[in-house]
Amino acid sequence: MGKEKRSQETWEKMIAYIEGKLTWKDPTFVIIDIGGIGYEIKISLGTFTAIKDLERCKLHTYLHVKEDSHTLFGFFEPIEKKNIFIPYFHNRCGPKHRVNGAFVTFSQ
Repeated sequence: MGKEKRSQETWEKMIAYIEGKLTWKDPTFVIIDIGGIGYEIKISLGTFTAIKDLERCKLHTYLHVKEDSHTLFGFFEPIEKKNIFIPYFHNRCGPKHRVNGAFVTFSQ
């Protein structure tokens, strides 16, 4: 049985967003505290630029599940999430590569 083709709705129905206190900010990831639990979320440079001076934020998220890991990717604007992941489902390029590519795309 072949792999089912993922639809756009698949990634839209995952964890939609995370909102909380920023306890760590780095150009590649942040840690957001929600009720004493720290969520590490991978981000693009565009998102880092938007949140670098904030104490709290809301990030629109995508949870990438693999055999050996679960990785949260976060985006300050929903359009950035769509620009990253709609192409992912068409050309099957991994999300880490797509977000790293966003460092160039969204910083210009």
